[in-house]
Amino acid sequence: MVCFLFSVNVIFCQSLSNSFLYPNNFTSGVDHSHAFIDSTKFVIYLPSFQFGLEQEGPTFSSYFRTDDSGRVLIDPLQALEFASDENSIRSGGELTGIGFGVKLNDRISILGRYSANYIADVDYPLDALTLLTRGNSILLGTDVDLSFTSQSQAYHQYQLSFNYKAKKFTAGVGVAYLSGILDASVERSQLLLEVSSFFYSIRANTDFRLNATNTIVYEGLDDVFLFYDGSFADSFISSDFGLGLELYADYMVAEDTKIKAKLSGLGFINWESNPKNYSSFEQGSFSGFNVLDIITRNQSIAYLDSLENLINLVKTTESYRTTLPINVDIAVHHQFNDDLMFSLAGNYIDFSTGSVFQLGLAANYKVFKKLVLAASVNNHSRQGPTVGGGLSIAFRNFSIWAYTGNIAVINNQLNATTSSASLGMKINFGNQNTSLVTAIPEGK
Repeated sequence: MVCFLFSVNVIFCQSLSNSFLYPNNFTSGVDHSHAFIDSTKFVIYLPSFQFGLEQEGPTFSSYFRTDDSGRVLIDPLQALEFASDENSIRSGGELTGIGFGVKLNDRISILGRYSANYIADVDYPLDALTLLTRGNSILLGTDVDLSFTSQSQAYHQYQLSFNYKAKKFTAGVGVAYLSGILDASVERSQLLLEVSSFFYSIRANTDFRLNATNTIVYEGLDDVFLFYDGSFADSFISSDFGLGLELYADYMVAEDTKIKAKLSGLGFINWESNPKNYSSFEQGSFSGFNVLDIITRNQSIAYLDSLENLINLVKTTESYRTTLPINVDIAVHHQFNDDLMFSLAGNYIDFSTGSVFQLGLAANYKVFKKLVLAASVNNHSRQGPTVGGGLSIAFRNFSIWAYTGNIAVINNQLNATTSSASLGMKINFGNQNTSLVTAIPEGK
């Protein structure tokens, strides 16, 4: 059995969350114009968090256990009983540390913010998990596909965004500097073994490359660690850097109906500070041994029974680049009356290993001026229908919101097959300078 040591506390939180479904889910990204209340001039986003999660096979939490000394270990053997033929974990989350926006006039608003983001996209077959936990005993007489893919990383984001409104149309753009924290990305994934049943000969056909920064320590097939040394502060502005772009638009179809769309994940990160690359590109074979050689007295046997030498992973330290998964949000909001709004929204993310989506229909009801309750029905690409809900509440200029796409798992999000959630706070203050408003004629 191989256990992986994970020596950093959970610190983070592109998000796989259907954020457009709830109009009072005030995210602090490029879609920020609607967060201003009446004529307030400024908005401060306090720490907020949103994430999404879709899993097949073992859930994220089933890999973790705590030993007697309090260390958190990743234990594949514990997760084996929940595995299926194909297993995956896809998740994205964002923790906004602080954001500050100003509404210059009725048309123009700008915002700057900092956030910590993570993306987890791992897809692996049952063979890979079984070999890791049970060893060579599974190999006899089988063809084993150990191929797996991954695009898992965390990074800091420093974003400046701009919104401009012209009559019924609003457009927004956000540009971000990205500072990498850690990464584990598979560039090529082929790891195939063919094993005969009687003579125990093995053929390997590999075209594999794993790039990693601050995550993987490999000393052999029986000595692999997932490790982060906890130098979170050193990564705020590091040599692992990149750029991100986010685009937003909404259009007022009628007085009571609006269409919104956002495209994010247009970006890349260059990993240069501590890269490690593990590659195997060859065809090899172990011819095995004849059973008669074993039972013949004084017979000298020489053979190589080593998967490590057969696969022949080569370690290098080349810098590399990763791209972010494309994230698309689209929604229609309809104000039925003064108190009731309906919304239809979808979220789609194109990961390197495949795509996930969710589509939701929500009703948002204003109980009184400062309290809005929401209920939704959502369809997910993995699980199917779930019931969601949440609320937003205001105290003077202070607002808080909390939403989930799956109420059934609200107490145990990480064990869910499908889940999404958001929680945040903001403060509005100041009065807009009306002279700036009238200075620009409508429609110009």
